[in-house]
Amino acid sequence: MWSHYVALGDSLTVGIGDPVAGVESLNWVERLARAMQPKRCTNLAKRGQTSAQLLAGQLPQALALQPDVVSVLIGGNDAMLNEWSEEGFHSNYHAILSALKPTGATILTMTMADIEPCLLREYQQMMKLVLARIRRVNHIVRQVSAEFDALCIDLEEVPSLQKMSLISADNIHPNMLGYARIADEVIYQLENYWQFSTRHA
Repeated sequence: MWSHYVALGDSLTVGIGDPVAGVESLNWVERLARAMQPKRCTNLAKRGQTSAQLLAGQLPQALALQPDVVSVLIGGNDAMLNEWSEEGFHSNYHAILSALKPTGATILTMTMADIEPCLLREYQQMMKLVLARIRRVNHIVRQVSAEFDALCIDLEEVPSLQKMSLISADNIHPNMLGYARIADEVIYQLENYWQFSTRHA
């Protein structure tokens, strides 16, 4: 069905996280590609990237590859910047989707899972500001995705991802089991979307 799937993002799309015994060490992009079976899959994500860096670097690369499906998961590093700007993130994210829309590619966007319930109380306090910013990032992702008819995979609204057993020791990234569960949710939501689209075509 798909010719070329391109993934854009930061460490969550690279797949940084702890190994888990008995779980294959694959990121969610690799697992999704297994299910979608595109002829080609390119993961352009880089650890530590902000939306501005994705816009300047990964996006031109993606456009040159002429994919027919693109995923975008970005914003966590924006939320950790000292010079965090909600308006700046909105502008960058809008520019990213605005550039992808004319290509005709299917655009998959993603919010970040709500990990606050997984964190120890003292760590919740340390991360309070960043977690609040991430909720704003997720709100912007939903808003801009709707504007460009992108399919938003809303991981923030998935309680099954709020488990300590899915989080790496850094209390930030999923572990390999977490990435497997994220992939399961992405695939589930995609399948529901395609079935709905087929029935209403």
